[in-house]
Amino acid sequence: MQNLGYEEDNTPPYFSNVDFTGTLISGQVLTSVIGSYTDAQGDLQNTPPFYAWKRADDNLGTNLVTVGSASTYTLSALDVSKYIQFCGKARAVTGASPGTEQCTIFRGPVTAVMVNVAPTI
Repeated sequence: MQNLGYEEDNTPPYFSNVDFTGTLISGQVLTSVIGSYTDAQGDLQNTPPFYAWKRADDNLGTNLVTVGSASTYTLSALDVSKYIQFCGKARAVTGASPGTEQCTIFRGPVTAVMVNVAPTI
């Protein structure tokens, strides 16, 4: 085959259906859910992917801060009244990598743990 001076574009991989599970209460553990991996050139997935847990003041991402980089995140007192987002970025063993970050919508606000205190008489 003759080389015509150009190569096929190698596009980065991506995840679809990125999500997380868990209850938005301080002290609870949130768990990432990564949907299907897609790479147009068929490059194999490199694991683990890049994880990012983000916290913001509202559901628009105001004052966005990355607060975690593992597959799970434990909510703390710093997260109370804030909104949480999970993002995953696919990585390929070969070819273009990493892919574009795929994120959930912001969810929240995170609430504090309610402590039942018996009334004093």
